[in-house]
Amino acid sequence: MRRSGRLPAASGSALALAPRETDDHSRQVEREYALGSGRIDLHLRWPYAPRGGPRQVQREGFEIKAWRTGGSNPLKTGLIQLDRYLNRLQLPIGTLAIFDQRTNAPPIDERTAITTVTSPAGRCITLLNG
Repeated sequence: MRRSGRLPAASGSALALAPRETDDHSRQVEREYALGSGRIDLHLRWPYAPRGGPRQVQREGFEIKAWRTGGSNPLKTGLIQLDRYLNRLQLPIGTLAIFDQRTNAPPIDERTAITTVTSPAGRCITLLNG
């Protein structure tokens, strides 16, 4: 039986608890983590030991997109791509970061936000705009 939950993270994001036994309890940040037909930008693994429970590993998938001058907002394609990756990682939630690099982008203090959106597959996604 697989259970999942959330722990608040300092950044305002949430980490998915994916209980699984592993001998490797080290903290890891894997970039460009291969998932078969693509690569997620960041895959975080962090040891977690609930009080009185077995040691587990928290995992989170991050997809990072740039919104460049002349291009369209990458939100829709980023959510679709992140959904595929989270499905392969068997994670119920994830994070999408979109960095607005357009020459006509609003000032950073106006465009920076942390919100949540629902992916096409119904997952709760933390959206970082900056």
